[in-house]
Formats: sequence, C-alpha cells, structure tokens
Amino acid sequence: METNFYFTDDELIFVKNAIENLQPIIIADARTNGFCVPKAINTLPILKTAPIIVLPAGEENKNIEIAQYAWQQLMNLKANKKNIIINIGGGSLSDIGAFAAATYMRGLNFINIPTTVLAMHDACYGGKNGINFNGVKNLIGTFCLPKAVYINPVFIDTLPEVQIQSGISEIIKHALIGDAKLWQQILDIKDLISICTNIESIKKSIAVKNNLVLKDPFDANERQALNFGHTIGHALESASYAAGKPLLHGQAIMFGMLTELKISEKILGINSNIRLELEKLKLQLFGNLQCNYSFADCEKYLLLDKKNNENLNFCLLKNIAEPIVQVAVSTEIIIENW
Repeated sequence: METNFYFTDDELIFVKNAIENLQPIIIADARTNGFCVPKAINTLPILKTAPIIVLPAGEENKNIEIAQYAWQQLMNLKANKKNIIINIGGGSLSDIGAFAAATYMRGLNFINIPTTVLAMHDACYGGKNGINFNGVKNLIGTFCLPKAVYINPVFIDTLPEVQIQSGISEIIKHALIGDAKLWQQILDIKDLISICTNIESIKKSIAVKNNLVLKDPFDANERQALNFGHTIGHALESASYAAGKPLLHGQAIMFGMLTELKISEKILGINSNIRLELEKLKLQLFGNLQCNYSFADCEKYLLLDKKNNENLNFCLLKNIAEPIVQVAVSTEIIIENW
C-alpha cells in the first residue's frame, strides 16, 4: 500500500479520501495535545468529536509501558476496524502511535499528522515504526505504512527554534543522498529556517525518501541510503541519553553526517569541501555545540544497530546524490575519523 501525501489546501480531499467513513481516534502527547491538536481540529473540523489518547511526551517515553497504555486506552474505547488512528505529534509520537495502531487487533488504519520539522521529513512516513528497548533506539518495531500523511507548516509555529534547527538536519541529509539541486538551494539560502515552511522544498525533501521507500519498502538495499549519518548519529544519541545529557535527534545526526563524510573521504574519495560546507551549516544551525562522546562510549550501540551483523555497515557518499550502501567499515577507520 502506497502512502498518500496531502499538503496545505488539500484538506477536503484528505478528509474524503483518507478518513472516508472511518471513525477517527486521536493519539497525541502531552505537548501536542495542548498546542497542536487545537490547530489540527481548527484545520480539520471532522476531528472535533474524536476521542483523544494522550501519551507522555518525549523520546524517553517511547517504550513498551507506554505502548501498553495506548493499547489499553484503545480497548477502553472499544476501538476496532471501523476506527482510524490519527497520530498528531513529532517523531517520537509518530513512532509509538503508529506502532500501537499497527499491532492492535493485528493492525488498524492510521494517519500521521506530523507537527515537527523532523517528523515531516523522517518519522511520519516510510512504514518504520516502533519503540526503544533497554536503552537501544527503535529496537522493537514493525513495517506498516500509514494510510496517509497530512503536512501543514502551520504546526511549525508551535516549536521552539532549537527543534526547528534539529529538523533541518533531515532535510540536509535528503539533499546529500538524493537531490543535488536541493543541496545547492540549502547552501545558497540565507535563512535556513525559511526552508521549513516552503512547500516546494518540503515536497522535494519528502520525494527523496519516498522514492527510496517505494523501491525498497523493507529496507533490504537502496533504502539503506536513508541511514546516512544515522549509524553513528543513533549511537551518539543513545550514548547521550545514557549520560543524562540527551542530544536532539537532528543534532546527533549532524555529528553523524560529518563523521561519515570523513569516512567517505577515506574510503570513497568524496571531495572534502562537502564536509567543510556541512560544517558551516552545523555552525549556522547549532553554533558551537560540542559532542564529546568517544568511540568507546558508543561502540555497544553501534554493534546493536539493526543495520549491522558481524560487520559495521554504513551508507557512505561517493558524491552528492551518490550514496553507496552496505559498506563494511573497520573499527580502525571509524576511530581514526571519529
């Protein structure tokens, strides 16, 4: 099943084709219930009478206990195949809400309405959903595509600036792995935050990921290009949570992309100027933010990464929009370029 995307001004078509005659149940978190659900109801009045399941906010609450709570609430509402789940929130909410929908009664239809830049460009589509387990990010999950995704930049107004900056890392990643023109547009733009509200830029970024998802829905080959920056980035993110000083996802992915570009220079010979340009973008987005976790701090998370088996496998770049997947990298090279 292919996911249908709806954008601003598509509301009537979205309601008719995606929600149809199903009865919506909203899943939100404590933050989005206060700030974003009212905006969603104002834009989509059909949601006004929908019951709301409110989950605790934050990546640390993307776990089995909260999934169980969501299932229990669905049971209390007597949810069944006549219902459709509407996940309204950021990446963590999209992950756990979709996981709850995909597993309850062996799968209810669900729609994602992403409310953060990061979720709009990453977690809200592609079919991967899940929870963290024993400190490992997204260890438990399923493949299940949303019936639809509705994207409206109106929700970006509810975000603190650091969350917007974090989300831009995923737009940058999509440009690096799949759209040289978008990469140049990012380099040329003076106000990076403005790219988040430009519908055409949003569509370009989404198209990079969606094209890979359609070619390789179960992440066996081409789709692994989306892992660029994430092999090291996810390990840094896990290490930061373990240390009690959590990095935002986009911050960790920025450090991951910079490191993996350096490894790409060593193994595939990509021009080092690309990394230098990315360093300027990092400074523009995150200032002097430092990430002081060593390889030893992150090694166990790298070994637990779902992409790895006996080797540490990376997606590296040969050039802009030329990703090479499943590149085995020795620990010596990783440490050398950490």
